[in-house]
Formats: sequence, C-alpha cells, structure tokens
Amino acid sequence: MSAVSRILLVEDDASARNFLVAVLAHYIPDANIIIATNGEAALAVHTQTPADIIITDYIMPLMSGLDLIIALRTQQETTPIVMISGDYEVWKTALAAGATIFLEKPIQTDDLIAAVTSLMPR
Repeated sequence: MSAVSRILLVEDDASARNFLVAVLAHYIPDANIIIATNGEAALAVHTQTPADIIITDYIMPLMSGLDLIIALRTQQETTPIVMISGDYEVWKTALAAGATIFLEKPIQTDDLIAAVTSLMPR
C-alpha cells in the first residue's frame, strides 16, 4: 500500500458523506480524502489532481455518478471507481459503464474498507 492514497468521495447527501468520511478516516488514516458533492465538481477536481480511487453515489444533482463514470471512461481514465447506491437494480448498469465495484446502501463498513483497500495502489 502506498504511503498516502487520494480518495475522491462524491456524495451529495451530508449524512451519508459524513459517515463515509468517518469510516475512511478511521480505517485508512493516511488517506487524503477529497470531497465533491456532485459528479460535475468531481470531474473538475479529478482533472486538476487525479485521485487514486473514486467513490461515487449514483443519484446526485448536476451530474450523476453514472454520468461521471461515463465521462471518465470516455477520457480513457483508468482510476478505480466504487459506485454506491440504495438502488441495487443499477449494479449491472454501473459495472457496464465502467465502475470497478458496486456497493449497495446502506453501506457495510467491512464491505467499504475491503473494496477500497483492494483498489489502493501498492
């Protein structure tokens, strides 16, 4: 595992975002967690300073997580992406678009940490 991984967390819901940040900060204390509240902001942030891993919600204002994945993959971006959603039915669509891993909300801490650590640069 690298010394510091940059994790871009894209979540519009404040309570979900706060939970995810707390879990990531606790279990991966060396990670640099960057927050965006929609896909459009995430795309801008990632273009300026690429993340090692992106965790994105599915439904958000301005640009959905799915549209973010499509935009990144269209640019040949290979950063691992974890898609999270309360709608399990979208998992096939998310993976087909280029998500690396799909996690259903409510997120289980063990699943999140296992997913993120498996994708971290070595």
